[in-house]
Order: sequence, then C-alpha cells, then structure tokens
Amino acid sequence: MSIPWTGRIGRFAKILEKEVDEETLQSVMKDSDVYASFKPEQRADWWKTAVSRLQTSMGTQSAIEVMQACGRKCCNQGTRKTAKRLMSESKSLEDFLEKSSSYGVKEGEIEYRAVDEKTIVGHFYRCFCGQVKQFKSP
Repeated sequence: MSIPWTGRIGRFAKILEKEVDEETLQSVMKDSDVYASFKPEQRADWWKTAVSRLQTSMGTQSAIEVMQACGRKCCNQGTRKTAKRLMSESKSLEDFLEKSSSYGVKEGEIEYRAVDEKTIVGHFYRCFCGQVKQFKSP
C-alpha cells in the first residue's frame, strides 16, 4: 500500500509515522491509497475507521494525542482571515476571545483564553475537521 503524504491525510500520516511502528502505521492507514477517489461520506467513514484502529493499536489517550496534534496543524487560511476580521471588530482582547469562542459554533464547542499578551489557547470540545464531519451516523 502506498500511503499518501500530502493533504490532510498526508499530514495525519506524517504525525502518525512519528508515533508508531511501521506495522501500526500500515494498519491505521489501511485503504488510504484509494482515499483520493472517495466521496465525502466515504472519506468521513475512512476517518472513523482509521481512528478506531488507532485507538485499538495505541489506546484511547495516545490516539487523542495524535488527533490533537493533527488538529493543531489544521488552521487554514479561512480561519486566519476570520480571526483577523474578528480582532479588527473587537474593542479588546477579551472581546475578541468572546467573539472567537462563539463565532459560527454552538455555545460550548470552543473556548479561547489568553495565557499572556502573546499567547491564546483554544480548547475544542468536538472535531471540526471537514473530512470527519461528513460522517453520517446510522
């Protein structure tokens, strides 16, 4: 199997490669070589299955850490553009944090807080990955 090393799935594979042995990598990334041909629902289903295999191989806590590492690298251009706009519309850092924690999401899904003048930490209470959110539960 040829694992893709580009795009979101490639980023996931690179993070995973640093954390697991080759056998586990191949197991978790099963069918990733045909991922590009999948429709959105199939991609979401692939992610659900891959995360399940990851949890089985590494345990839940280690799987969470891998997925969090992947999520931290997922700040795209649209997210940055929205953050810049919200900051320009805000009267203070606190106002910006409040707006950022509620813009386009349900209450309680994201929480931003300032650690110091130069550091903002976000806590996400659900997965916002465009690949994963297409999954339709039975």
